[in-house]
Amino acid sequence: MGRRAPVVWKRPAPGQITITGSSLEALLECPRRWFLSRRAKAEGGRQSRASIGDIVHLIARQAAEDGLTADQMRAQLDRVWEQIPFEAEWLSATERSEIDEAIDRFARYQASDGRDVVAVEREFRVPLSIEDREVVLVGTVDRLERDADGRLRVVDLKTGRRILREADVVDHAQLGVYQLAASLGAFDEVADGERRVAPPALAFVRSGESLPALVAQPSIDDAPALADEELVVGPTWVHDRIAQAVDVIRAGTFDAVECGACRYCQFASSCPVQNQAGRRSAK
Repeated sequence: MGRRAPVVWKRPAPGQITITGSSLEALLECPRRWFLSRRAKAEGGRQSRASIGDIVHLIARQAAEDGLTADQMRAQLDRVWEQIPFEAEWLSATERSEIDEAIDRFARYQASDGRDVVAVEREFRVPLSIEDREVVLVGTVDRLERDADGRLRVVDLKTGRRILREADVVDHAQLGVYQLAASLGAFDEVADGERRVAPPALAFVRSGESLPALVAQPSIDDAPALADEELVVGPTWVHDRIAQAVDVIRAGTFDAVECGACRYCQFASSCPVQNQAGRRSAK
């Protein structure tokens, strides 16, 4: 892990910290990259991938709300596919083939037994106090389901090719925020006040034999602490992660940290950590 040449930012006024699941994950992974992409709004590129992800999520929402079949979902995709920018025609053909397979997996998932869908693309906003610091958790869950015991289960659809291992998802910050939000009553209106949380899951629609590959995270009701960490703030490991993020934001200093995102970071050319690594490899 390396930390060099931090970006400094004016500290926010008290009571103004809003955290999303994706921003928490990015901030803890590399504060510098989070600042440049989220606050400075400087991250670009990967437009076609972002567009595909948005479209697949929209079609998945329509499928859940209107009971669309796989063929009907593909028909929806046909209407917008030509509007997605690709650098080459062969890339468009390759992507389309993979997304067609992803649609088939999702359609089978949606039709499978035990899928009691409470809401799709459900926005939430819920306040939280951590050590007298006021935080607001905001975001949108792709699918909110009930398990066989009536507990709430968040399913987050992933449209990229990279699939995570179970070990990587145990402390997945985005899923953790979704769990915590549910346990705080973020979905009371649509879930009849249910706040028990079942293990949430990432659903990788591009992977899997018949159904999307599902990788679940333990429920914070059953496992409030991580096996290899003691709680500092509590009462769950998610509270600890949020407290860490708040400390970084309040300090207003965003260090560069060597991490898995370095491989595709848009800001690598100006990153002190990457530049130092390049000098070492050149010796």
